[in-house]
Amino acid sequence: MPILDIVPHTLRPGKNETMQRMIPLHPALIGEGFLAYVATLPADPNGPLFPSIKPDPHGKRDTPAQTTLGRWVRAKVKITDPKKAPAHSWRHRMIDQLRTVRAVQEVQDAITGHYNPRNAGAGYGKGFRGMPDEVLKDLGRVPSPVPPLGAGG
Repeated sequence: MPILDIVPHTLRPGKNETMQRMIPLHPALIGEGFLAYVATLPADPNGPLFPSIKPDPHGKRDTPAQTTLGRWVRAKVKITDPKKAPAHSWRHRMIDQLRTVRAVQEVQDAITGHYNPRNAGAGYGKGFRGMPDEVLKDLGRVPSPVPPLGAGG
């Protein structure tokens, strides 16, 4: 099962330890050729996933990436409310979709990187953050917000 293994490193340390997680790839993303795209990248584990997004003057890619994602979200996904930042809106949409498929809160947190302790046992083990095969059972039920590329996308 292919996963996106999000691991902090010196260039991207993350806000907190919940940044580190293993997210299974949604079947629609695989169907769109994401794995084939990744196979074309240089074999540098610290290299960028999207090298076409050039760093800003400070050497960071986050702001240029947010701009690119924002344009896509507004044009393709149709999140057009000017009061909603596209990247943040995307997280809200995913949580709503996971609620719709009745994914438990811990699965929602594992996908979105939220830290949401509910009781003393919530911090025990890795939880769903370390069980991508279990997370995929819920994530796979979330529909893609865009039509497949072969369907005019």
